[in-house]
Amino acid sequence: MARPVRFEVAGEIGMTPEEIGALILEPANWKLFTGWGPMPGIREARIAHRPDDGVVGMRFAVTNTDGSHHVEEVIAWELPRAIGLRLCEFSRPLSFLACGFEEWWRFGAGDASGATRFTRAFELTPKGWWARPMVKVIAWMLRKAVVKNLNEMGAAVSA
Repeated sequence: MARPVRFEVAGEIGMTPEEIGALILEPANWKLFTGWGPMPGIREARIAHRPDDGVVGMRFAVTNTDGSHHVEEVIAWELPRAIGLRLCEFSRPLSFLACGFEEWWRFGAGDASGATRFTRAFELTPKGWWARPMVKVIAWMLRKAVVKNLNEMGAAVSA
């Protein structure tokens, strides 16, 4: 397997880690991810599996605005410190290029204004060395889409 492609975005948002977690658990909120350029946004998400004993293992079936689809699974739920998601079961053409992605929200102490410091880190795993250059391009677009998503989340909070 090829080396993963990594990037992270850090900042502050006027939400608590618990409020961010609540956004993630509500599929209707996933439409807030609108993509960037050729990187599609999310058209629809639905809960595909809900474990009986908590949040870890919860799976969401996601359809993107370009008709592609994937699954996102909660792999860690350690509020107020961290949330981990695994993106997998990609449709074509991404299924040819990537094994999976991991997304980690890590939270720091808030400040006096109530803003929470966070790092949103991604690790994209290419199917092989030959796919790594394309996965780097995907990571670049995904980073732009994540920054846009964070700005939209922040605007929604302050509205």
